[in-house]
Amino acid sequence: MIELYNSSMNIITEDKYNHIINNISRIKNIDIENGIITTVRNSNGCLRNKDKNSYLHIKLNKKAVMVHHIIAICIFGKESIGMQVNHKNGIKTDNRKVNLELVSQKENARHAWDTGLFNSHINNIRKLTDEDVFNIKKDLYYTNKSYKELALEYNVSKRLIENIKNGSDWNHVKTEWDYHLINSNRKEKPKNYLRRLSNEDVLEIRKMIKDKVKTSIILDKFNISRGMFYDIKNYKTYKELYN
Repeated sequence: MIELYNSSMNIITEDKYNHIINNISRIKNIDIENGIITTVRNSNGCLRNKDKNSYLHIKLNKKAVMVHHIIAICIFGKESIGMQVNHKNGIKTDNRKVNLELVSQKENARHAWDTGLFNSHINNIRKLTDEDVFNIKKDLYYTNKSYKELALEYNVSKRLIENIKNGSDWNHVKTEWDYHLINSNRKEKPKNYLRRLSNEDVLEIRKMIKDKVKTSIILDKFNISRGMFYDIKNYKTYKELYN
């Protein structure tokens, strides 16, 4: 399922409501009519990952909080619990009182369709071909390119690059790197993951490292992840070969 945003993130839960209420005194000023808040550091909020299509956030007692949630709670009080906050004109940074309303998740999704925000995301996905997605996955696996660099290269959003990596978009394009991309932030590795290299392979990798062969060349030749490469380089795996 394609999502315009993380819908659970946009819901004002009771925990979020209580956190804002309990810490609202930490905010220097709240202009409800114009939808502007000022923190003690004179910040009016920032865009997450500098994404122009994201919501304004501030740090409130060590937690990231969306500005429109703060304004909505000031306007609607406890009525906002369990609801989403919709920007009537579709501009996520326009937090004026007249532009905010409480809606259900279903109503918010329909508004996204009506304003073209959801279709914009669909069009963003359709810019790519299967070959593009294959090459993006290859770059994510073999290079140090950031989401931003790949997004600029393929003229799509950083969110789409991230979704391709974690398998939530374009998952019909299968590659040999899928498991490692999806699980790159997990500690678990598949069974026999380390056994696909022979002792001779490992010794050759060690020699290539000693000879200062480029990392990318080694990764390509042996089809291994950077994690495994650095484990071998730092003697964290195949220790029996170094005794």
